[in-house]
Amino acid sequence: WFSLHHQFLALIQLHARAILVSKEILVLLENGFPDGAFARWRTLHEIAVCTMVIASSKDTGKRFLLDEHIKNSKGSKCYNNYHTKLNHTPISDDVMKINAEREKEALSELGEDYKKIGGDYEWARPFIDSKNFKQTRRITLFDLEQKTNLDHYRPYYVMACGKTHAESKGSYANLGTQNERMFLVGPSIYGLLEPIDCTALTLSVITSGCMAAYPCLDSIVLTKLLKDLRVIVSDTAISDNEKL
Repeated sequence: WFSLHHQFLALIQLHARAILVSKEILVLLENGFPDGAFARWRTLHEIAVCTMVIASSKDTGKRFLLDEHIKNSKGSKCYNNYHTKLNHTPISDDVMKINAEREKEALSELGEDYKKIGGDYEWARPFIDSKNFKQTRRITLFDLEQKTNLDHYRPYYVMACGKTHAESKGSYANLGTQNERMFLVGPSIYGLLEPIDCTALTLSVITSGCMAAYPCLDSIVLTKLLKDLRVIVSDTAISDNEKL
């Protein structure tokens, strides 16, 4: 029962984040920033992968939630290392102690090897092991993409990474410029199709994944409606793009 409880908490947390990110994408699209929208879709894709992992393996739910304490402790140490250079007030010793205690408690369940192996996805170890994909190396997003059958989105993910990082391709390789060699510094009416289509697809994957963990007749019907809605959204985006 406790595993199901943690699985549910992890899934609704991810679903809420997915809705927030989708609204951020919508704001960027409405204001003519397709590349910014596509960069935010990168996060939505990662949420989809994590959702499918947790929906498929209830043992990963608690580990996902406990991972927060590992990251909080790491982040607070990083902040205090640089607070002087930032001219910021350091995190208090009391808060640092609480973070350290919670990290220790989390590691008592996650195992001491958790930090040694490291990475952002070590919480997914039970899922990886259940797929007979035994490995001692660090788990990557690509590993999870493959095992959740979402690796066919990898080309779009790589493209979206280019919108996030300071790539050598420069500002001319933009959706908003239709990949023409020019420097875009404002909104555009072009390039909206890819982020719209990818967002509709990925949001339906996330919602369907959440419902698949607790199947019933209503969830099956809603999944079908979501699929139909996704097709309508994509077809409308394609039609509007052709008009442009």
